Amino acid sequence: MEENNFDVIIIGSGLSGLTAAARIIDERTDLKIAIVNAGNGASYFIDAINAVTPKNTFGDTIQIHAHDMFETGGYLNNNQLVQKICQEAYRCVEILENWGISFKKEGNQYSLHRTSGSSFARSLFTLSTPVGKSINFVLKEKLKERGVQFINNTLCTKLLLSEEKAIGITTQSSFSDDFRDFFAPVVVIAWGGIGNLYPNSTYPSDVNGSSIAIAFNEGLELLDLEFIEFEPLVILWPSELKGHICPTALLGDGGVLRNKNFERFLFKWRKEGESGAPKALINKAGSQEIANGKGTLHGGFYYDFRGVPLTALEQYKWFFEKLEKANINYQQELLEVGLAAHSHSGGIKVNKYFQTKVKGLYAVGEAVGGIHGACRLGGNSSTQALVSGILAAEKVLECENFKIFRDIKVKNFNNFQNIIDKDISQKIKLRVQSLLNKSLGFYRNKKDLETCKEELASILSSDYLLNDLLTKNIVLSALLIVNSALLREESRGNHNRLDFPYPRKDWQCSIKVWRSLDNEIMWEKIKR
Repeated sequence: MEENNFDVIIIGSGLSGLTAAARIIDERTDLKIAIVNAGNGASYFIDAINAVTPKNTFGDTIQIHAHDMFETGGYLNNNQLVQKICQEAYRCVEILENWGISFKKEGNQYSLHRTSGSSFARSLFTLSTPVGKSINFVLKEKLKERGVQFINNTLCTKLLLSEEKAIGITTQSSFSDDFRDFFAPVVVIAWGGIGNLYPNSTYPSDVNGSSIAIAFNEGLELLDLEFIEFEPLVILWPSELKGHICPTALLGDGGVLRNKNFERFLFKWRKEGESGAPKALINKAGSQEIANGKGTLHGGFYYDFRGVPLTALEQYKWFFEKLEKANINYQQELLEVGLAAHSHSGGIKVNKYFQTKVKGLYAVGEAVGGIHGACRLGGNSSTQALVSGILAAEKVLECENFKIFRDIKVKNFNNFQNIIDKDISQKIKLRVQSLLNKSLGFYRNKKDLETCKEELASILSSDYLLNDLLTKNIVLSALLIVNSALLREESRGNHNRLDFPYPRKDWQCSIKVWRSLDNEIMWEKIKR
């Protein structure tokens, strides 16, 4: 059993999980830490981090950053968490720099981009590779040198709790049906993301969407599940680049959006045009152009880089190199882009230290709900991941029961036998994707949501799912999200109901859901 016992278990090896581990190990080299992960997650592709830097030339402030978050989020954000994120962002950037992550500077000033929804340029970036890739490489090497154990290609299927305390997790190998228990008095949930509940997603395949159900099953409170970020600038054509994300920050450097008639359609929605436009607005405007018959050949709209200076485009070297490799002459050719499911603003309810209601159990990064409200400020997913990982780690360092826990003989909890018919499992997953694609896209309506909810409930009650925990969790996650989307009878941010097209004062709230003792979905409004 000793090889399964740790002081801290971190579920996920993205930005929030790695920074949490690095911050802990900086102060406590004696602690035994495991990072359980199915893959690199989505953080690998993060291209920038928002932070208000000292002595910036724009007059940006922490208060303005917070205001941008609230305005973009439809004022549904948790005020305490927003203030924490904005206040701590630059300190956490400095910690990254101390770990060896270098951000581009001009002289002694940071080079900054303006992302969608931001009043000013405040997005820091690295030059040669995306920020996420740099952090992933540097921190993994650091953590391995310090003795942190990476348990790779391994999915978390269950949280292990005892007397309202975290004691570990149950896992399943990605390559087999083998289950294994790991034990620790501190568990940090850094799994984030639901992207692959959809057929078209910007997320890698290891983000399977089961995490919402895992939290729900253990009685954790969940917030804002209905708010799914749709990335507006995913390449549809040329085929060599299909599925790649274009940087939204280039809209602040002269990039513009056009319909099939080459009209800059965003002016119809926003007098300032593209620069600083929130993603939700871009999604709405682009979807409307397509619905009006002004979509491009491949079902999207054009991203025009012809007005972007070469020096600005080269700052996104990884993206520029992709254009060159595909022989795209950005000064003459236009890319066709469109919407795809991206990040999730919903997740686990936490306090300002990113603690859940369960002692010893933390949630960080995209696993957290309440920060972004109805829509995420562009570039803020990485800020959330960085700050939450570090703040949770600093709270973990106050824990005093590591030695006590090591001396406890923990029984083996794993008594689950998974019997999987992979063909049936795949058919169910494809059916879930099809249902969500139809009912839970950027636009929604009561009829489709009710039909989806009924069919998901029917699938969930099938005898087959008694023997396939992972697939069952995927279906349950989808059902919980659809349920929240059906409850919210208004349009706000990334939740757009055709039957309730406007925001409503009685929905100036978050929806909190949790599991009752008889496994029913309970919910209530939290006023914002």
